[in-house]
Amino acid sequence: MPQHVFMGLCTIGTGFLFIAMNLPFALGKVRPNRFYCIPAAAFFRSNEEAWYDISRYGGRKALLWTFPLFLLGVLLLILPLDPWLANKWTNLALAAGPPTHCYNLPVIQTNHYAWRKRKSKMAT
Repeated sequence: MPQHVFMGLCTIGTGFLFIAMNLPFALGKVRPNRFYCIPAAAFFRSNEEAWYDISRYGGRKALLWTFPLFLLGVLLLILPLDPWLANKWTNLALAAGPPTHCYNLPVIQTNHYAWRKRKSKMAT
């Protein structure tokens, strides 16, 4: 199997994993707990309404950020890597970089949303 096909399939598989992990949050199906949660929602375990609101927001953001992963996976399937790109550092950057960013960016957005929600709650 060519290297770009393998990397494309792994990237698409990571996208499906992110969907499976975050779809329950986007649908509001995860009850407050300390083990399986959006990190910002963990601060609101005592307030169920805020927990569900932040979890749904974080789940939707994470689902939106899986589309760049799928796009990269399809591009890797279609476009072969040039020989000068086929070294271990480029492969590591292509394999680890986008999934890491596509997971961390929605967490940052959700934390910012929770911070704004907490600040607006304190102001009232």
